Formats: sequence, C-alpha cells, structure tokens
Amino acid sequence: MNMQARTKNEGSFGAGAGDGKQVISVLFVDDEPDILVICKRYLEQTGRFTVNTATSAREALDILCTSAHDAVVADYQMPDMDGIAFLKVLRERYPALPFLLFTGRGREDIAIAAFESGADCYVKKGGTPTKQFDELAQKIQQVVEREVESKRIREMDTIFREVFNNANDAIFLHEMTPTGPGKYILVNDVALRWLGYSASEMLTMSPLDIVPEEVMSVVLPKATKALSECGHATFESVHRRKDGGTYPVEVSCHTLAFNRRTVAFSIVRDITGRKNAEAALCESEGKWRTLAESTPVAIMIHQGDHLVYINPAGEWMTGYSAGELYAKNYWDLAAPEFRQIVRERGRQRQNGERLPYSYDVRIIAKDDSPKWISVTGNQIQYSGRPAGLISAVDITERKKSEDLIALTSRKLALMNDMTHQDLQNKITGLRGYVELAREAKTEEERSAYSDKEERILADIHHMIKNCKDYQEMGVNQPRWIPVEESIRIAASIVSPGPGITVESHLAGLELFADPLIEKIFSHLIDNAVRHGKTTTHIRFLCEPTNEGVLLICEDDGAGIPETKKKNLFQRGTGSAIGFGLFFVRECLEINGMKIAELSHPGNGARFGITVPNGMYRCVKPT
Repeated sequence: MNMQARTKNEGSFGAGAGDGKQVISVLFVDDEPDILVICKRYLEQTGRFTVNTATSAREALDILCTSAHDAVVADYQMPDMDGIAFLKVLRERYPALPFLLFTGRGREDIAIAAFESGADCYVKKGGTPTKQFDELAQKIQQVVEREVESKRIREMDTIFREVFNNANDAIFLHEMTPTGPGKYILVNDVALRWLGYSASEMLTMSPLDIVPEEVMSVVLPKATKALSECGHATFESVHRRKDGGTYPVEVSCHTLAFNRRTVAFSIVRDITGRKNAEAALCESEGKWRTLAESTPVAIMIHQGDHLVYINPAGEWMTGYSAGELYAKNYWDLAAPEFRQIVRERGRQRQNGERLPYSYDVRIIAKDDSPKWISVTGNQIQYSGRPAGLISAVDITERKKSEDLIALTSRKLALMNDMTHQDLQNKITGLRGYVELAREAKTEEERSAYSDKEERILADIHHMIKNCKDYQEMGVNQPRWIPVEESIRIAASIVSPGPGITVESHLAGLELFADPLIEKIFSHLIDNAVRHGKTTTHIRFLCEPTNEGVLLICEDDGAGIPETKKKNLFQRGTGSAIGFGLFFVRECLEINGMKIAELSHPGNGARFGITVPNGMYRCVKPT
C-alpha cells in the first residue's frame, strides 16, 4: 500500500473542505456506469465537488492508494465485494475517511450493518434525480463538515489530555517568574477538593500560598536548581488546606512552554497514607504485626524476588503456608498470563516508580483453584531497605457476578432475536389473510378471514407485550417481593372468571429477585386457565427443603398429557404464541431459581419452584 496516500486520505478533508470555500473531493463507487456518469455530472455542476469514479470496490481501493479524497460514496450490491465488505476494508485502512452508503436496497438489516461497520450515512436511492442527488450532496457536505469538526475536537482533546491525564492525582499549572513560582493558571478538581478552595480562588494564588513558609524555605532552593538544570524535579512537600490543616505530598514537577511563557506543570500525590504507614512501622513493628495478622485482608511484603512477610489472611487466601510462600518468587502465585506484569510492577514498586494504585490479578491457589484478587501496592522501607507493601482482597465472587451478568445479557439478546422471528411469521400470515380477503367472493368468506386477521393482531399485541417483559429482565436491581400480594395482583390481572378460585397460603413469604418475577404468577395462573379445561381451583403453597423452599402452584384441571411434558418449558409450548412457561423458566433461572413439572396424570397440573437459601425470607405479617 502507498502509505503516503493512506495518510492523505485520513486527513485531506481537514484542510478546509468543510469551510464552504474549498471543493470536496468524492470517490463514487457503483457497478452501474450510468449512475456514475449522472452522479458525477450532477455533483460537479454544483461547484462544490470534484468526483472520481470506480466500478468496483477493488478499483476504488487502488485509487485510494494513490490519491486523496474527502469522502467515499458506494453502492451496496457490487460484484466481488459488496458495499459493507468494502466499508470494513476502508475502516481498517482509513479509519476517519467519511463513508456514505448510497443504495437502492432499502432493507433495515443493510442499514444496521452499514452503521455497525462504521458508515457515516445511509442514503436510499429513489425518487426524482434532482431530489435524490440534492439529498446526497447535502449528506456528503454534512458528513465531511462533521469529520472536520471532529478532527478539531480530537486535537483539542489531545492537548487537554496531555495536561490533565498524565497523573492520577492533583494537577497544577502555574507561572514561573525570575523570583520564583507565580500564580496558578489551571488546577484540576482533585486539587480543589483536597485544598478546599474554589477554582476562582486558586487562580489568584500561587504555591507560596499553600506551602507553609518553613517548608518552602527548604524545598524551593532544591526544586529550583533541579528545574533549571534538568527541567524536572521530584520532591516531598506539605500542602495547607483552606481550613488550616496540612497534609504531606509528593510533587513531580516539569517546566514547559505555554502561550509563550515558561510554566510549571506539577503532579501532586497525597502521601498521607504512606507517611502514616511508615510512621506506624517505625513506632512499633509489633503493633503493626498485630494489626496485619488480625485483618481479613491479605498483606504481603516483598524484597528482591521473594516475599519476606505474609499475614494469615494471605496464607488462607492462597492455601500455602508462609514457609512455602517464602521459598517461591513473589510472582509465582499469579496465573501464567499475569506473571510478567506482576513481576514488572513489583520491581518498579521497589524502585519507587509511579504505578497504578490498584489492579486486578488472577492467582492459582495451592488446590489449583483460580481466584481473582484486587491488589493495592506501595513502596516502604523494611529492615532499612526498599520493599513493596501489598494488600489483596479476594474478589472472585464479584468476578463471577460480572460473568453472570454478561451471560444474562447475551441470553436476553438471543431471546429478542427469536421473538423478532416469530413477529415476522405473524406479519407474513396477516398479509396472506389480507390478500385472501380481497379475493374473497362472498361476505361469509371475508368475515372468516377478518376473524383470523383479528386473532393474529391479538397475538402480535401479546408478543409485543412479552418482548417488553424480556427487555426488562435484569434491568432492575433485585428487591424483596411479597409473594402473597404478587399472587393477588396476578389473579386480578388474569381475571380467571367467576367459576375459578385462586387460593394462596404464603403470607409473609418474600423472594429476593428482579421485580419482573411478579409476572411469573400471572403466567402460571393464565396457563392453568387456558389449558386446564376443567379448572375450578388454583392453589399456591410452599414446602421446606434441604436447599431452601419449594414454591408450589397446582390446579384441579385436566392435567398435562405425558406426550407434552417433555417439551413443556420449550419456546412455543404452553401458550398460543410461544411464551408462557418458557418465559417463567427463563425469568426464574436468571434469578437463581428453577421450575419443574411435578404432576401426575389425571390429578391436575402441579409445578414446583426451587428457591435456594438466601433468596427467600419469612416476615411476620403486620
């Protein structure tokens, strides 16, 4: 590839193409020569565009290798490589080059695929040539101008990040005068929060106002000398808050040119914790050990390549004894993919280099079980030599929860896709009956088709409602759901009729679950009414088990045929349009519960919901 052309394509439009004066260079790709001729003529006669053309994506890629363009317009359906595939190649080579899909294919999935692949705009062919090319010209102008503006914003954002994102702590930018530090030009929110001043107050102050005089008299000469000789200095100091309180800090300062002035850029870290830890260690190692050995947080100290101290919590977390751990390299506990970073950060920590305050690591315990820990580290002096102080917290369960949430999200996405397929089937059937009704020769035939159309519309309405339920799964935080009240509400919503009673013996029982779980009771009652045929009584009760409780829903209806039990909870079984018991099972599983069919032929339907310990409670009714 011509790398010079690649660079030009990524930035040529930024040189004024969006200011209304310069001409925009467009590469138009379509396998229909007539379309290319018409488009080129129309766009160029506006005076705002120059148009190069290509009859295939591969020809267009060759052109882009040798000449720069401000935007690419391409058809979707082309030989060898369609518009989406072409777009993906473009995004790999020219990430910022504006791309418009101009096609007669109006399918929604094509538009979605285009935007997911990085298209800037989707324009549908059709209508009068003047109207459609006016729209295309306007869209090209808009996306190019938008990219120009985005480039300017990115440049400004880069400058901002250079100043503010080079440190995790307080940031100060202040003038440097011949007599010493001048007024502040810029400070970040962390600095304002630590010091207690407003931004307007800080801009009237200088380092002389926040560093005690006795500290400044010691720090300033050394810092000034280092800055003049090297352009940077790292030193410890003290900052004084607005309320008069002080705290120790570590300052990393650099001088740089800013708006034709010499300024100092300082990254300041509050080292109160480190100083307190050092003081505590110096004052009483015995006191420190008592604290370290009683805390549930694992604490380790390493010097060189080995651990020199680990507390009981660390032994419990890893499964190794202290003696076994002292014989290992400190990074041997880490899973293979983390050993290099653990080793490198340990070395940097002992050397006093700046590091992220905390990070997550996977370790392998003595019993080969993987565990996730959150590691926080710092440099200390131990037995007169630099060492790394590490604290670690077991976050394995949190990681499992995150994985479960991700799995749940994928499952819900799959459900939505399946529901979309069902909806398409219903719409196809509806259209079929509409056509048949038009061709019907008698009013009786038309009326029959109309009844079927009404039924399908009712099914579609029901499906849309269920889609909404699926989308709401996992959105809300779990809370305690009173079961008896939920059953009463469900019965009133379903309205089983005057000949059917709903009975509940669950006063005080609450489930800890997504609020959407309340809807399972509506589905269970509806299932008994729809399929029980002779149902007159529906009852809810619970029984204790070794694992928790079994929540039971039973009725006195016709029961469930053996032939249907195998696929009872599968999608498409249990209701007219594919939800019902399938929804109940999915909703319960996401909340950590399970449902099973427990009935016997001829004795009505009976379902049991297994609720594990911790997911339910019994409260005294008020």
